[in-house]
Amino acid sequence: MLAPSAFLASAASTLELQQSILPEGIMTSEDKSTEPAEILWTTLSGASKPTSEQCHIQKVWDGLV
Repeated sequence: MLAPSAFLASAASTLELQQSILPEGIMTSEDKSTEPAEILWTTLSGASKPTSEQCHIQKVWDGLV
């Protein structure tokens, strides 16, 4: 299993690319795979998720756990 921090940083860092290449109908769909990882990470860290400017940096996610 991939660490939640690695997955969440990767998902955040590729979001703009995903939105630029996926068809509009898919682009507007919510990514349901990030929510369970965010819940797990929040449970482990007891902190709020990083700001949108920092959420693509795994080190930021790791530093809060």
